[in-house]
Amino acid sequence: MVPDLSEAYDGSEIQVHIAIWAVLLMLLGIFLMSVSFQFFIVSIGVVGFYIGASITWILLTYAEPLKERYPHATVLFTCVSIAGGLVFAGVTVVFWCKSMYLISTAAGYILSLFLWSWKPDYIILNAYARNFAGLGVSLAFGLSMLVIEFLAVCTSTALIGAYTFAIGLDLILRTGLVNGPRSLFDLRSHNIAYNVSDKIYAMLAGVIVLWLLSTILQLVLNRGKRFGVNVVKKEIDDL
Repeated sequence: MVPDLSEAYDGSEIQVHIAIWAVLLMLLGIFLMSVSFQFFIVSIGVVGFYIGASITWILLTYAEPLKERYPHATVLFTCVSIAGGLVFAGVTVVFWCKSMYLISTAAGYILSLFLWSWKPDYIILNAYARNFAGLGVSLAFGLSMLVIEFLAVCTSTALIGAYTFAIGLDLILRTGLVNGPRSLFDLRSHNIAYNVSDKIYAMLAGVIVLWLLSTILQLVLNRGKRFGVNVVKKEIDDL
């Protein structure tokens, strides 16, 4: 989920809307890495917002003409992506009993994006094979919620949070990490270059560190709890 970056990301100054997106993504990442288990409804909404905004951004990118850009592209990408994210977040919150499985499903696809980002050719050269592999990982993660719910939730929210934080940080540092998903989701050949450098390797390594630390933290803090269930101990009065 990234804004229109065709000009601002490669420029010499950080523009206001890029800074806003960076702060938003980093805050969402910190939330998911720290207290997402306790505030499960909010977590489902955050993941729903992430998915909805990302899909909206991909569709806007696909529909954009190759020869000329949208008028007021920055405002369009920002506002429409946020609107799409909020709508989908609302749907996921209303139907939280079903949409909670999207957390692990989204984490599985993000894991595939993370893996592809280690190589400039995205490891799997064929785009169709790469997408099917990503969907397979998503399905496996989604099914894990049915078997190991506690571990799956902690691991998934930690991964989504770590990757989201890294994307937001990259909008400030501009190491080039964002160009990975930009290029992968560019369905209209906008010629987005993704060159893996030492800075990108450092960012990807940082995602691994944050993912592991967050997973351990959530496993320890939420031991004995269930995602979406608040257990209240009731004392039995002596007769």
